[in-house]
Amino acid sequence: MKFTREQYIESLTFGQCERPMFCELFGPLVGLADEWLAQGATQDEIDLIGFDWDFVPYIDCGGHTGALDTHPPETLEETDEYLMQRDSLGRTGLLPKN
Repeated sequence: MKFTREQYIESLTFGQCERPMFCELFGPLVGLADEWLAQGATQDEIDLIGFDWDFVPYIDCGGHTGALDTHPPETLEETDEYLMQRDSLGRTGLLPKN
């Protein structure tokens, strides 16, 4: 079953949903894909699209999730031994060159 954007939002916000949404968010358990392949599973079954899994093609959350007010990275000091820089989030790092 393919969920629409509205059905997905209703499901996530505990609204009215015609049936519960079930999906494997992170894919098969570690090692399960290899075991299924050894048993003759198809690639569609490994990708979990060969079953009647519920899915949502694409949902945009509508929010900005990146850093706000960032600055370009700047080099504070560079020697033959290390490079000291301040990144776009204001963190200072020391990178040894060896």
